[in-house]
Amino acid sequence: MSAVARAPARTRAPARTRTPARTLAAALAALALAPCAAHDFWIEPDPFLTGAGSPVALTLRLGEEFIGESQVCDPAVIVDFAVFGPDGRVPVNCVPGADPAGLFTPSVPGIHVVGYRSTRSFVDLDPAAFLAYLEEEGLEHIAHLRQQRGESGRNGREFYSRSAKSLVSAGPGSASEEWRQPLGYTVELVPLADPFALPVGALMPVRFLYLGNPQPDVLVVAYAGQEPGQPQRLRTDAAGEVQLRIDQSGPWMIKAVHAVPLPPEETGAEWESFWATLTFAR
Repeated sequence: MSAVARAPARTRAPARTRTPARTLAAALAALALAPCAAHDFWIEPDPFLTGAGSPVALTLRLGEEFIGESQVCDPAVIVDFAVFGPDGRVPVNCVPGADPAGLFTPSVPGIHVVGYRSTRSFVDLDPAAFLAYLEEEGLEHIAHLRQQRGESGRNGREFYSRSAKSLVSAGPGSASEEWRQPLGYTVELVPLADPFALPVGALMPVRFLYLGNPQPDVLVVAYAGQEPGQPQRLRTDAAGEVQLRIDQSGPWMIKAVHAVPLPPEETGAEWESFWATLTFAR
């Protein structure tokens, strides 16, 4: 594929976009929604495949099944928003209220990793809604802990934060494969193969990390942009890895959620979840 080629056009329903009348306050309210209501958060570059010296728009999206609304930039909820590439780390200039949330121009060829990490938010869900969310995201171990503690009938109080990554190819470049390196986020999905070079139908290994360590038995869900309603759902092995079959051209989004009980001295909530996504195209 040419270094300046764009990802193939999506055949799925187009993502809902933000209207000019959308205010920053309303956008922040959407970002503060509960995990089971707010769904997933990801980065959508335009384009995924470009050339050195060509600008890339970075849209932040919130939704489900890889269809979502764009989110304006709010520096107050951002811990990190940067591009990591062969030329090092470059912060994304995030102007409050901007949509797309950021822009960057790769100065050198190679694969660049766009990283985003949010601040902590809080949610308080009734027992039925909390259980439904745990089951949907593969967090049955939290449901079991609640049952053991006799808390199944209590509201689920949880802190949560989001980490998103996206791969952008600016053409053939460095052979050092910096894109394989973790960014140091609390949770992250790390690609172990170059998706831009994979033939359709190939397996792509992906590792899930929590606090820098491979995490087993985490549900990983992969959505193809052309058929987002038919995701792959796999659990990580003992090495924290899954093998995803990249059986379609176009954009992809991979997600995973990990949750842990909080210590008794943490009085604001009993649980904390960490949401990770990875987007790319081939």
